[in-house]
Amino acid sequence: MTTVPAESQVISDMLTDVFCECRSTMQTDVGKLSGDLFLKVDVEGQTLQSAADAVGLGTREARTLLFMFRMRVASALVGSISAAHPVRGPGPN
Repeated sequence: MTTVPAESQVISDMLTDVFCECRSTMQTDVGKLSGDLFLKVDVEGQTLQSAADAVGLGTREARTLLFMFRMRVASALVGSISAAHPVRGPGPN
């Protein structure tokens, strides 16, 4: 079993804390960008290229974010429908 020197552990803990702090901020930023793309493309009818330009992304990145956002919307929609109308199993024999 190897031991980690105290100084290395402090640095590791610090990097972990910074990563955790940045991750929530990054997720918020990515969520906002993908939501903006969704509104511009799917609601307002803009082209992917013009929407990507508007938010400062390349087309490939915008396409990926938009795909992920659409998947989340679809999943949320299915979840809300399933909750509102539970599937009933077979009746008694």
